[in-house]
Amino acid sequence: MSPYVSNAWPAIAAALGMTDVRGFRITRVIADTEAARAGLEVGDLVTAIDGRALKASRPQDAPLFARQVETLSIGAEASLTVRRGAEERELVVRLEPTPEGAARARKGEDDHFEFEFREIVLQDRHRERWDADAKGAIVTAVTNGGWASIAGLAVLDRIISVDDVAIGGVDGLAAALATARERRAERVRLFVSRGHRTTYLFIEPDWGAERPH
Repeated sequence: MSPYVSNAWPAIAAALGMTDVRGFRITRVIADTEAARAGLEVGDLVTAIDGRALKASRPQDAPLFARQVETLSIGAEASLTVRRGAEERELVVRLEPTPEGAARARKGEDDHFEFEFREIVLQDRHRERWDADAKGAIVTAVTNGGWASIAGLAVLDRIISVDDVAIGGVDGLAAALATARERRAERVRLFVSRGHRTTYLFIEPDWGAERPH
């Protein structure tokens, strides 16, 4: 489902003016997920799943929501009883696999330009507020003093294109860098996204010299 929840034990419920409620408060809903499409919103209190009450009353009850969800099958639909303000409603959410995190994303590296990269994952899109169709590869490591480092490439940069060739992901970036090596380009132009800005970076390798460190 991909919502983020916190345990709505009595202290939280009292602060929200809902001392009669037990359950879990939605703290974040990732865009373009089944949870978002079902209409879950930040601040919703989930009090039951398929009619089974979520009687959270202590901080240590926090894993209860995840355990309830894990008993359901991927692709199945779950009915969530949700308290939104003074109103109670039922929302039907289709269960989807947990999105892969950065640790399990496909990776690549370039030994000559000396940096490493990986695929974009859902958490990247949510953190950076990228559109669902944002393409590219995320820089994960840059060797200090290497060609990429000298050009100013940094960890978490998203490489969008290389020499005006759009990068779809890890394979596209690896292929574009290989092309630059094969033609021994005097300058390799990277178009990158960094935070809320985009910029061009220029790698200018000296093909006849040792690496610069």
